[in-house]
Amino acid sequence: MADFSDDEDLLLYRLAKAQVDGGHRTNWKRVWQGMTSCGKTKKQLQIRLKTLKKTYGTCLDTFPKRFRQQEAMRWTCTKQAAAVLPVILSVPDAVISIFAVLSVILSVPDAVISIFSNVPRQPVGAPDCHVGEITPASISVILAALPTLQKTDSFVDFGSGIGNVVARVAMETAVGRCIGLEFQENLVRISKELLHGACLKFPNLDKVVIHKGDIRDLSRAVYMDIAGCSFLFANSIVFDPTSVSALEAFTTSSDALKYVVLTAKICGRHRPACQRSFCKVWHLHETITVQVSWSAVAHQAYWYTRRTAVTLSMPLAPRRS
Repeated sequence: MADFSDDEDLLLYRLAKAQVDGGHRTNWKRVWQGMTSCGKTKKQLQIRLKTLKKTYGTCLDTFPKRFRQQEAMRWTCTKQAAAVLPVILSVPDAVISIFAVLSVILSVPDAVISIFSNVPRQPVGAPDCHVGEITPASISVILAALPTLQKTDSFVDFGSGIGNVVARVAMETAVGRCIGLEFQENLVRISKELLHGACLKFPNLDKVVIHKGDIRDLSRAVYMDIAGCSFLFANSIVFDPTSVSALEAFTTSSDALKYVVLTAKICGRHRPACQRSFCKVWHLHETITVQVSWSAVAHQAYWYTRRTAVTLSMPLAPRRS
């Protein structure tokens, strides 16, 4: 019988519970796709969940609190590790050093979780500066729901923060490129230094590129780099209205995009005969239940698929520089 670590049990629980919360029966192909890095078969995952249910009960909601609190415990451990590092280290250097220490004793998914989990920060009156994230387990849930990313695909995260989403996608899938777009210079610097420091141990991170840029005012070079992406993710629930408008313009005009996943609906009052430009191009294919770092309440991610191959003439106007 296959051995499961506590973290693998946690991820298995999260993937299964997300489907139950969404009103679906457990799709073991999706669960397996979300745990490919663990090296377990679908049958082994099924048997393990049955074993956990025999131990804790058949209802996932009655499982022990540790299944919901484990990520908070990991972040506490990370902060404790930071406390013993030399005080002369800069913040990026400290993060890199923590990563180096933890990666020795943790598996790849555990190391990513320990570094990137739970970094909420939102200045008053500045929703665009929110750095709250979808939890690592929920990123795996989203990846499991999407069609398998191939080497010919490219993935872009608008508002990539410290780079946790693009890092996770790069390490868990065969995607050719992962691009992060972030307008806060300090987060761009931290994510670049962190990913650079981890590339030697985790070569898949070489697929990640982080650009400093604002979707409302993209340079031509950045625009051309992201224009060919086939998958787009945005934690758009924290975007201000002008950023949402720019996001709508990009997704509506992009010929290459095949799938879009957002944490807030573009059209809040959608109806069958809706004439909004976004709704003419994109169809809400599935709603995915996710957990977020800034709230104990489950949130929704909205997976959109293209209605037709036709795009509308609403291009973002990149700057000439």
